[in-house]
Amino acid sequence: MIRLIFTLILILTSFWLNAQNFIIGRIIDAENGKPLPYSTVYQNGTSNGTISNGEGEFRLDKLEYPCDVVISHVGYETKLIQQQDPSEEQYVVKLRAKAVQLQEVKVRDKNYRKRNLQLFRKLFLGSDKFGKAAYIKNEDSIQFRWEYSERKIRMSGNHSYAFLKRLKITRWSEDRTIAYYEVPSVMHVYCNSPVQVHSPLLGYDVHVDLVQFAYGKRSGYCQFLGYYFFQSKPNSGKEILENRKLAYFNSSQHFCRSLFQNKLGENGFQLFKREGDKATKINIDSYLHHSDKGVEVVGCNKKHFTIGYFYNYKGYPTDLTQKKGRRYVSSDIYFLSDTCFILSNGIIPNNSISFTAVIGTKGLGAALPADYQL
Repeated sequence: MIRLIFTLILILTSFWLNAQNFIIGRIIDAENGKPLPYSTVYQNGTSNGTISNGEGEFRLDKLEYPCDVVISHVGYETKLIQQQDPSEEQYVVKLRAKAVQLQEVKVRDKNYRKRNLQLFRKLFLGSDKFGKAAYIKNEDSIQFRWEYSERKIRMSGNHSYAFLKRLKITRWSEDRTIAYYEVPSVMHVYCNSPVQVHSPLLGYDVHVDLVQFAYGKRSGYCQFLGYYFFQSKPNSGKEILENRKLAYFNSSQHFCRSLFQNKLGENGFQLFKREGDKATKINIDSYLHHSDKGVEVVGCNKKHFTIGYFYNYKGYPTDLTQKKGRRYVSSDIYFLSDTCFILSNGIIPNNSISFTAVIGTKGLGAALPADYQL
């Protein structure tokens, strides 16, 4: 009898937890309290989302914890609700009108919009075949602002008038021997509405609430924060499903999931440490601390390793535990914090890990939702 009661309690507890994997609430204007109908509500990075009704009310089901729930409405600041466990709370979400970010007005920038867009597409969408095929539907909503750094040059008789004109000199030293000029250093990107991206090869429309985007021209480092909602094309054909596989293989998501599952070798990955022209195989298990929710990489701050990805003629990974790999490509992984966390779905929530080379060329055009499964 006691065992029966205990089993019944377990069943009821499990049922309650499964029944509570949703969030409900109402979205209102923070200033006047009026409902905000047809707002987008979604679990960040996934294909799980919904739209609020005419009264601003919503219910989002099928949550997987922990998770970030994003509430987005055109012209308003995005709101993030972080949930670690199921909750019965009924949320009242107050959104504030977004302050309009005006593009910095400089005459020298007036003809650079096309160039700025080309650079942004490459950084944001990626430069692989998926990134090149993807496009932004609402580019007119995107605004750019450049920060400028001052440089100086000592003048000589060898400098032509055309050269000095290109420098765009801002001031001179008192003796006119040194010219000071400005060069673009950091590009900031803003959008007062969600960025709408179409990825035709993968069959996704991606809604992106862009929080921050900055690109350092000299360093080449791109810092960017945003929230994503993937909407899949209905009845995706075999070609799109195959493309999704190929986009997934040798992606940051593929690598991070393999690291969490302790299956780097089975998924074609091998880590190396480079010293000059020499590459030595390494094992980073001693840095890893696993839990049900993900894996922590501890003690790798400012370290970087080379990732070798071995694959067959189709682009599928070679199981290195079964045979020796032949074809491979290389990427680099950089750990930017002493403790880096990777979720079980392969997502890096705090941007504490960076990838370059092949994996680094993959942008939003090759991205897949966090709930993607092969």
